[in-house]
Amino acid sequence: MRFLAPAGLTASIALGTMVGAIGCATARPASEVGRRNEIEVAEIRSAPNRLLTAADIVRVLRPEMLTSRDRTSSRSTVGATNAIQVYVDGIPNGGYEALASVPATAVARLQRLTPVEASSRYGGSHPGGVILVTTMASAARP
Repeated sequence: MRFLAPAGLTASIALGTMVGAIGCATARPASEVGRRNEIEVAEIRSAPNRLLTAADIVRVLRPEMLTSRDRTSSRSTVGATNAIQVYVDGIPNGGYEALASVPATAVARLQRLTPVEASSRYGGSHPGGVILVTTMASAARP
């Protein structure tokens, strides 16, 4: 006895396979995905613009780090910087405005943590995520 799948099931399987293949073809490489949440000193120094503060670095090189997810919908909101927390060398320093007090010459690395990553690392609620600033002095320590 031979099993015949209903026509709708066959179409669903074919559609699912096609969507999966398209998703794989358009997916970014893992190394590129990680880079969009990090800015290293070499990239900062090679920037064409004169960057004076850590806020300038983020705004010019990775403006998407300032994108926050709206919890009530699936839309992204750019400029929702009031919920982002800034940690300099592991110490909380306030919100986005704290980036303006860190000179660009002192920055070794900037990293963006999603709200889930930030909450699991630091506890509590971080609805806008966290931007971690590692200074040259901290990076030089063993």
